[in-house]
Amino acid sequence: MSIIARLGKNLQFSFYQRIISTLSYLFLVPFILDNVDHSLYGLNILLLSLLGYFKVADIGMQAGISRFSAKFIGEGKNDELNDLLNIGVKIYFLIGIVASISFFSLSYFYHDVFSVNEEIIQKGKTLFYIYAFSSFFIIFNAPFKGVLSGAQRQDITSKVEIIISLCKILLAIIILTYYKSYLTYVFFFQLFTILFITLNIYNVFKIFPCKLRLSNISRTVFKQVVGFSGLMFLSGLFGIAIYQVDNIVIGRFISLGAITMYSIAFIIHQQISSLNSLLCGPLFYIFSTEFAKGYNERSKNMVMDAVHMHIGIMLPILIIVIINVDHFILAWVGDNFNDAILPARILLSYWFLTIIYSLLIDAAIGGLGKVKEIVIITGFVAVANLVLSIILVKHMGIVGVAIGTSIPYLVVAPFYIIRLCRLFSIKISSFIIKAIIPNIPHVLLSVVLATAIHILMRKPNLFEVLVLFGACYGIIMLFGYVLLSESKKNVVRKIIRPVM
Repeated sequence: MSIIARLGKNLQFSFYQRIISTLSYLFLVPFILDNVDHSLYGLNILLLSLLGYFKVADIGMQAGISRFSAKFIGEGKNDELNDLLNIGVKIYFLIGIVASISFFSLSYFYHDVFSVNEEIIQKGKTLFYIYAFSSFFIIFNAPFKGVLSGAQRQDITSKVEIIISLCKILLAIIILTYYKSYLTYVFFFQLFTILFITLNIYNVFKIFPCKLRLSNISRTVFKQVVGFSGLMFLSGLFGIAIYQVDNIVIGRFISLGAITMYSIAFIIHQQISSLNSLLCGPLFYIFSTEFAKGYNERSKNMVMDAVHMHIGIMLPILIIVIINVDHFILAWVGDNFNDAILPARILLSYWFLTIIYSLLIDAAIGGLGKVKEIVIITGFVAVANLVLSIILVKHMGIVGVAIGTSIPYLVVAPFYIIRLCRLFSIKISSFIIKAIIPNIPHVLLSVVLATAIHILMRKPNLFEVLVLFGACYGIIMLFGYVLLSESKKNVVRKIIRPVM
């Protein structure tokens, strides 16, 4: 399968998964908030954050497994791929055990750390017990998902995620409507998640000649992956400080209910992040495989073309959402969450620059294996975010946390772009001329159309908002496609060609 065909297949399945995941959020969040105590919902979000902490307590191993799976597959090294999987299995087994014990232990004193309403303390303990059970299996899945991602089989991992998202909606409707028990819903959702992610494990052994073993692991592979993963681990820790620590800061200095309010803004931000990774993810592994054959002028052109099209796809989405986020939030979850509008706009603001360089980051890490520079900059962002959030939350509430998250990104963006261009031997002027300037016409059209629909909408329902968003974006993409060169039009046609 050609690079373009493989990219198209991965993008399409990733797109289906993102759409279904986003639609499930659109339905489930207001539905759950109407049926569940907001403090209990906020506590569950906090527990998901804690689970995220354990996922990066892997010294960056999943990123290393993904990157080196792509590299070893590109080089045809099946024995090294098998060693890589076994290294991951051992590490994630231990992390899963630690996570389970930690959740169980925290259940006894969590209410002394966070501001918790007395009436939900016992229910909160039950939530901790549920995650003590499920966390091991969810974490143990990581190396298998990493191998599939590195092998550019996002079609498989996306299908699993689609099944989980659909299951989540079905369980919520049945359990919260007829049994009115949020704890029962969380338990069964975690149980079904465990069952479905075993499909990743099954497919790894079906596709690749891998066998589990307790000994005779290549030290060379171990050193390679740990050396790369160690730096990715630091980047992951900084990622926690940038995003997940926000919930701890809000829970500590305000309340669990405030986490729920902030989560509305953060979910919208998270969807933009997910859409941004829609293109970045598959390209990361293509860069890893192709660059393993050597970085040359063809590779440089591949990076530039990918960045150009990525900016053109993502910036219009961002502009539409930022301008109309007030209509979206009020139509989605109602007037009670009006306070989430400003934090949402602030969190989304830094993506104007992040979209421009995010694909360069994936090319630098996946293709060139250059992690150190990324870690240093991400470390600065993490520390600055934590300090600013703690200072500002006391005076501005959740708005201060959003500002504390956004400012560091805006500050480092120019340095990021300059440094990454140098890594790829790309002149800044060439980057601007080839990747940014061609997108200006339809980005300006995005501002005009997004502003127009914002003015036209008068207390719309969610369906109307989504239809107008889609129509606006469709017009912009059609206009952008017309402006492309014939060669790039051919690439687009190959990518969007339906696949099975």
